Amino acid sequence: GKTVAVLPFAVGAGGADLAWAAQALPDLITVGLSARDGVVTLDRALIQAVLTEQNVNAAGLTASSAAITTGRLRMADFLALGELAPAPGGVVLTLRVVRSDAGTLAGTADLKGQLPKDLDRIVAEAAAAIEKAMKDGKAPAAAAERRYSRTPEAVESYYRALEWCAKGRLLRAAPYFAEAYGR
Repeated sequence: GKTVAVLPFAVGAGGADLAWAAQALPDLITVGLSARDGVVTLDRALIQAVLTEQNVNAAGLTASSAAITTGRLRMADFLALGELAPAPGGVVLTLRVVRSDAGTLAGTADLKGQLPKDLDRIVAEAAAAIEKAMKDGKAPAAAAERRYSRTPEAVESYYRALEWCAKGRLLRAAPYFAEAYGR
C-alpha cells in the first residue's frame, strides 16, 4: 500500500487552548488511517524521534544523526500536515497532504467543528481526506520502485524537507525533496 506520515500539527494564532487537540489529532488520525485498506502509516513516536534528531542536527550538535535515522524510518509516499485554529463557532483544521517524492500538494481540506464534541467526526473526515488525496495524488505504486539516493547527503535533505513540512513551509521543503530524489 501507499505510506503516509502524519506529522505534528501546528496551532494557529489565538489557539493556545487548542494545544491538547493539536497533539491528539495526529495520533487519532493515524489510528483511523491504519484501519483502511491499502494505507500504511508510519509510527508517530518514530516520526517524532526523527524530527527531534533533525532539530539536534540542525543545531550542529551531531553531524551523523540523519545517517543514524536512515534505517529506522522508511520514506513515506505522502506527508500529512495540519494546523488547528479557532474559528467562529468552533475550530478549523486546515489539512494538507504532500507527495514526498516531489514536494507537491496532493490535496487539502478545511474541517470545521466544535471540540471535543465533533472530535470523532473531524478525525474520520481527516482520515478520509488524506486517503482521497493519496489515491488522487498518484504516488509511486511501491516505495521500492522509487529511485532515490541513499547517500547521507540525500537522506539529510529528505529529513530537512520533513522539518519544513512540519513547520507548514511546503515551498521551503520542495527543493530538499528534489535534492533527496536527485531531481
